Amino acid sequence: MKKRNPYRKKFKGPNPFWSGSEKKTLIAIGLILAAIIIIFYSQLIGLRIDKENAYKAFIGKEIPDSMVCMVSGEVKNKAIKPIFVNGKTYWGCCNMCIAKLTNNTGNVQFALDPLTKKQINKSDAVIRLNPKYQRQALFFESNKTYHQYIQLINGN
Repeated sequence: MKKRNPYRKKFKGPNPFWSGSEKKTLIAIGLILAAIIIIFYSQLIGLRIDKENAYKAFIGKEIPDSMVCMVSGEVKNKAIKPIFVNGKTYWGCCNMCIAKLTNNTGNVQFALDPLTKKQINKSDAVIRLNPKYQRQALFFESNKTYHQYIQLINGN
């Protein structure tokens, strides 16, 4: 013979905890929350795809200054913030980069041309994708040095 749990009560009729209209309301709230989560997640995935593919639009082309953080060299998927220093325009993606460019911390306003190793001002540079790592930009003195660099690394 089974022992009966003394704490268990027998309920007769409908569930005493939720009425029919309350159940419908809870289901509706659950569906709304699920829809919000799905929409948010799909937007997040879309942003990640845009960021991952930002560089592809510039393969073989000069990159506009406004699409490259001049501190990290990262190609962005939208125009970033300009910084005006001593008559030159630099571009930074965040407040930290803007501060570094404004104060020229670590000499970030300048880069070495990958071919000539000459120091150039990033605001005057020709910006192209790094052929070895295309999410990064390289700063060249001119289109001529860019093309010579491409020939050099391709063994031509």
